[in-house]
Amino acid sequence: FPDHVAPAVVADLHVALPVGQDLARLRWIASGDDWFDGTAASYDIRAFDRVITAANWDSARKCTGKPLPSRAGTEERFSVRDLTPGNTYYFALQTTDESQNVSPISNVVSATTPPEKFSAASFGPIM
Repeated sequence: FPDHVAPAVVADLHVALPVGQDLARLRWIASGDDWFDGTAASYDIRAFDRVITAANWDSARKCTGKPLPSRAGTEERFSVRDLTPGNTYYFALQTTDESQNVSPISNVVSATTPPEKFSAASFGPIM
């Protein structure tokens, strides 16, 4: 029988603290292959400088190095890297199963990376 059941939407995506100057750690509970059952095939995790919506999903940066999904109910962790210090980022994800059924976009979360640390050394020696 054809599989027409998409993975359930991830509704508990959150940013784990602390946020680094160039990275944010995301956590969520795996939804599964068919709704909340089994193991999905892949994640599509996105980062953007605006709130992520269905309308701008394709414009958001695709994150690389994503984990393979774990069995439904398992806590997942992923670090989004190469962020710029002092900026606010928004994150969301979608889950796809082996039949290419795609979940709705997860809840959207945000994080602000701390600014670069001030250092007198950046200005050279004091005379």
